[in-house]
Amino acid sequence: MENENIRENENLTEEEITPEVSENEITPVSADEVDGAVSEADTVIDEIPESTDSAEDSEDVIGDEWQNQAVEAVEENAQTTELTEEELAALSEIKRRRRKKGIIISAIVVVVIAIMAYFVCAIEGVGSNTIVSKPITASQTAGDAGAVKNALSTDNIKYENPLAAAFDKITGKNKDVAITINGEKVNRDVLNFVVNSSGINSVYTLMQMQMIKSLDDFDWNAIDETSDLSYLEVSKGMAVETLIPIYAVIAEGEKHGITLDEDDEKKIADWIAEQKANYGDEFESILKKSGYETEETLAEIQRIQLHMQKVYEDISKDVTKYATPKQMKAHLSDDKVTVKHILVKFEEDETGAVTDDAKAKAKEKAEEVLSKVKAGEDFDKLIEQYNDDPGATDEGYTFANDGTMVQEFADASFALEIGATSELVETTYGYHIIKRIERKITADEYIEMLQKTVDVRIKKGVYDNMKVTIDLNDYFGAPTDDTAEAQTDAE
Repeated sequence: MENENIRENENLTEEEITPEVSENEITPVSADEVDGAVSEADTVIDEIPESTDSAEDSEDVIGDEWQNQAVEAVEENAQTTELTEEELAALSEIKRRRRKKGIIISAIVVVVIAIMAYFVCAIEGVGSNTIVSKPITASQTAGDAGAVKNALSTDNIKYENPLAAAFDKITGKNKDVAITINGEKVNRDVLNFVVNSSGINSVYTLMQMQMIKSLDDFDWNAIDETSDLSYLEVSKGMAVETLIPIYAVIAEGEKHGITLDEDDEKKIADWIAEQKANYGDEFESILKKSGYETEETLAEIQRIQLHMQKVYEDISKDVTKYATPKQMKAHLSDDKVTVKHILVKFEEDETGAVTDDAKAKAKEKAEEVLSKVKAGEDFDKLIEQYNDDPGATDEGYTFANDGTMVQEFADASFALEIGATSELVETTYGYHIIKRIERKITADEYIEMLQKTVDVRIKKGVYDNMKVTIDLNDYFGAPTDDTAEAQTDAE
């Protein structure tokens, strides 16, 4: 039966398959119908508020669909008939609105992407402190845990923008940079060397305190009880704490033209050549054993040390050339004074005692000097002529009233106005004539201030993956049999 139906279908003629359609049955699109479609589109447009831009921006999706259908209808009819100028203008206006809507949507997408990028940066580290917000030094390992964990104020230490780090990784730019301190780029080999040095210091301290007996049993991931950090994180934090003031000072020095010259480079090259001659074939192994990755790392460390020394000497000459008045005002406070003094010391006898006669002679001399001070003679010249204090400097003493100085000396210093001189002040050392001078921040105070204010950006991936690569057994020597036996007995 099915085969018969198939044969019957095969016998159908082309006329039977294709129905006849006469020309009279094709209805052309009239101008009135085109006008009707345009009128419908205009009605949709008129229903859209046009009083403000915000109203246009608030068109909903349903409105867009109707508008698109109207445009499609007009465009379809336009293919079969010619539109008037008014109709073309209406169609152009609809297209303009569609383009505007596309621009608005694109702008919204860009804003959303920017917001997402911001949150990625915030979550991944930009604006958040790193683990080095709680670094400690070897000398602090036996101290109070709270003090240790807050050894360095590091609000200025952030992770580098992860998007920028990713871009650098793609382009290969700054690929060897581990930290940026005030614009100065720290090579990862330099950071690795300082991490190794910090690790050695940590282990050495633990050995001195007999907290570890065998290097074989030492674990970098073990927790240091005083800081709640692993020994590895302690070492990394110490490394960053070491590098911040060094590179901060170097950056400030470069702003004032303090750089390394050809003579400095020659001095470094000659020193390395001397070391290579001294160690001979063992030079490379000594490098590794000391924590240097390459000979260039050794040269770079020497450059850093020499550069730091040159800038420090320049700061010490005139710190006001570096510190701005605003910085000094913010840093200087009334809790410290700066004074110069002339000491006429007591002469001790053979037994180390000070007799009344010795005190009388010292007082007589001190009163003679005081009379010259009151007569207006130059205080600095009198210091050169009469002062018996071997530790005095041209800058004087800057101190707080916290027991740093003997109490009689401190009380007299804080009682003076700037520029005033004291009467004779007796201490166990002798008689003092004190002059209070205007306080300026010292080079050390300036550097301390710098390390808390400079911008520090750490590459998260580099920092997180940094390890202590030095061989502790090779550095400290293999554990002795006595050490091993002591460890076994303790277990």
